[in-house]
Amino acid sequence: LVGNAETFEKRGGVVHVGTGTFHMYGGTLVGQRALSGGAVYINGGTFNMEGGLITGGAATASGGNIYLNGGVINISGGIVEKNNAVNAGGIVIQGGASAEITGMTIQNNTASGSGGGIFVNNSTLTVSGGKLAGNRVQKSQGGGLYASGSEVTISGGTFSGNISQKDGGGMYVRKS
Repeated sequence: LVGNAETFEKRGGVVHVGTGTFHMYGGTLVGQRALSGGAVYINGGTFNMEGGLITGGAATASGGNIYLNGGVINISGGIVEKNNAVNAGGIVIQGGASAEITGMTIQNNTASGSGGGIFVNNSTLTVSGGKLAGNRVQKSQGGGLYASGSEVTISGGTFSGNISQKDGGGMYVRKS
């Protein structure tokens, strides 16, 4: 899906999932500009991704690429890259959401606030393998990953070249 836009800067520049389920098997989503979720916005629904590329999203608030609010994401493989937002250039996980990410590359995302690669707040995140690399926050914490009030489990994988202008270039964990 390329060349789509949410013209009123609401949520989900390419895909908006309410209480349903969206499956992505390979392919490419080229994000656009939205308030939240430059490419994909999930509000209480489920997003399953196996392989593929999500790139080029921008959010004027949070989640340059993927924004998950109170739903579920299961990601196996694939790449999330070259996105920017106020918080979480790559992926936002919040509102009691649950996310399982296996073998994914999250790279070269930028946030002016917290969480260049992943921003997780009051939710559950499990990361197995994969890579968070070259993500950046310009004014706050957690170049690769920012977690607050959440349960975060990481096994294996690589954090490299992530940058924070404040604390936690690779990872910043607060009240988790």
